[in-house]
Formats: sequence, structure tokens, C-alpha cells
Amino acid sequence: DGQRRYRLGTIRVVGDYGVEVGALERRGDTCHLPLTWTTHTELPDDVRPFCHFDHGGLIAFQGHPQPETDLEQLRSPGVVKLGCTFRVPEDAKGRKYAVHVGLWSPARQGARNHKERMLPDNGAADRRVLLGELTVNGKGNPDFSAAQ
Repeated sequence: DGQRRYRLGTIRVVGDYGVEVGALERRGDTCHLPLTWTTHTELPDDVRPFCHFDHGGLIAFQGHPQPETDLEQLRSPGVVKLGCTFRVPEDAKGRKYAVHVGLWSPARQGARNHKERMLPDNGAADRRVLLGELTVNGKGNPDFSAAQ
């Protein structure tokens, strides 16, 4: 009627998944970022996580899922703890990296507009979620700070 305002409820728009990050763990010369994935819908059979470390707008190096994890857990709706394991390259000393993660389907590789990647609840147009920043000091020791 133009005179009254009615609250009908709230709408929450979600993508295919959400992800949360824990504190960086050092395991000898290997590093581990614990991730908790919440999938909201059935995902492709070949879905798998990716972890990019960007420097200067380009992917400088990548992390990989924990080797002992069954990736099939990501296919169905639910919560899965599946981290990212990586080694800091020698040439990373003294640099900062934006850490991005997401889920993708190799069968969709080559799709336009990053559509090989699943749609996150929060993320950029490239369908990646910014987790935070990895800073590597001059001795090669990494420190991770989560995005706010």
C-alpha cells in the first residue's frame, strides 16, 4: 500500500560450499592449513579442492589435499575437514602471498568464466575464496594471517 513496511523474513543466498580456515601447522618441512568445508548440495563425482598461493596477481605455487583423505566425502552435502598441505619454495623467502582456495571439477576444465570451479558462499568472480595472507620471512619461515 506504500504506507506500511512488512518484514517477511530473511533470505540467505548460498553457493555450493563454504570454507573456514584454522591456524597454520608446521610438520617438519611441510606446512598444513586445516580447512573445514561445508557443502550444501551434491557436487560432481570428480570434485576436488585447490589451494593457490598468489604473488603479484599470479599463482606462484599450490598446495594439495591431505594425501590420506578420501575426496569422495566432498560430493555429498555435509561438513568435511580436509586441509591443504604445502612446502614453501626456496624462492618464496621475503615475500607475501594471498592464499585462495576452492573446489573444482577436472571434467569441466576449460569451461568459460571459471565454471570448472564450484560456486562458494563468499568469494570473488573467479570462484575462489580468499583465506588470508602467507608471509615468508628471510629464513623461509611462513606465518599465516586469516582474512577478516
